[in-house]
Amino acid sequence: MDSSLSELVDRIRSTYFAFDPASDADLNAAAERGVPETLLAFYRFADGAFLGSGDGFADPAGSRYRLMFPRLADLQTTQQYGYVFDDAPYYANTGNWWQIIDYCDANWLALDATPDGSGRILDVFHETVGYDDEHDVVAINLTELLQRVLDRGDLYWFDDDFQAHSRI
Repeated sequence: MDSSLSELVDRIRSTYFAFDPASDADLNAAAERGVPETLLAFYRFADGAFLGSGDGFADPAGSRYRLMFPRLADLQTTQQYGYVFDDAPYYANTGNWWQIIDYCDANWLALDATPDGSGRILDVFHETVGYDDEHDVVAINLTELLQRVLDRGDLYWFDDDFQAHSRI
């Protein structure tokens, strides 16, 4: 059964850690800088989160997690983050690939907010970002991503039997 975004954030909050919702001022500022509505919807429920067991990130109480959904003020596109080369075939697109899940070592999942991307979630390795045939589509949207991470509790896209929706 598919869960709503609010239900998924409630699950994150009860199992892992989610910050309080982003303020109206932060949401308005993010909208002005082009953050897509799909992401603003998440931030209306939580201004960032930590998920999965691991040592990569700590919440304010010191509990450790593998995955970090950044605070809204820290949210960047892949292009803004700086690892993409300007000669990469998808360089222009990376200005609309919003880095939503940090899983350490400068590797991210990004929400593709390009018209062709329709909110799909891409696996973005810093060594190959923006190059052709390097990005697995690990979820068709943010809701599927959160559902699968919560059901699995980890980086399901690293499983040996994982099948990407597609690859770009």
